[in-house]
Amino acid sequence: MKGILCLIVICALDSGNSSAKLNNSLQAHPDDPKPIHRVYAEYKGPKRAALRFSRVLEVALTDHDLELVTDRGKAEAIVNVTIEEETGVHSVYGQVSTLTFSFPAGRSYTYDSCVSVTHFPGRSTVTRTGADEALRRSNSSLLTRIFLELRENDQNAGLRRTLMRDLTGAGYTLVSTREQADAVLESARIHEEEIPVTGLQQRILVNASVRVWPKYSFTSNMVGYFHVSVVKPVPEQARACSDWTGSDSDWLNMWNLANVLAKSLKE
Repeated sequence: MKGILCLIVICALDSGNSSAKLNNSLQAHPDDPKPIHRVYAEYKGPKRAALRFSRVLEVALTDHDLELVTDRGKAEAIVNVTIEEETGVHSVYGQVSTLTFSFPAGRSYTYDSCVSVTHFPGRSTVTRTGADEALRRSNSSLLTRIFLELRENDQNAGLRRTLMRDLTGAGYTLVSTREQADAVLESARIHEEEIPVTGLQQRILVNASVRVWPKYSFTSNMVGYFHVSVVKPVPEQARACSDWTGSDSDWLNMWNLANVLAKSLKE
């Protein structure tokens, strides 16, 4: 490594429909000639969570040819870990797809589906629309040809492409006029809805320093959510997500954090 490295990393770890947020700030002085070999860690917080992180950290350090020691005086690097856990009500954010179809007999059908749920607003991308499910639940048989009333523009280009992929992937044929269609998609929108949930919030705060690298510092703040369930009744606009339950993987969250830390001590 050469020069002074300053790195800010923000990543969302997706586990099912939930996500953990990991913020790292690293400042290292790569020109320091002295390599380090031993790391000492101190913990504050719930014993079980601390023991889990200690085991994960030891594996991550071993993968980078570093040793986790129990004697502070023998370590070149000191890691301080604070783990906080709190059970209560917080918010998740559901991406809801609302589609309205019309049929030749004059009937229309509106369907809401839960596209995804995250713990942070504005994080989801449109990966599916639920269009095939909406048509299957519309009680209309022999639907094969679909017309999209949704005109492509800069605002809905991504949504239109996803709709086309979902429909053609399910075996439907997209036609160019309403007259050719068995069903017409009159409108489509993806909207984000705040949903109250209960669950365990776990926050891991990590600070690391190296005695022989005076300009090195590492700080991290990771938040994960576990055993999460929706508080009923769910707001009307978010009812499509009312059956959602989610939990991050604490082992995966801890591993990502420990691996980033170990890598910073070796590079």
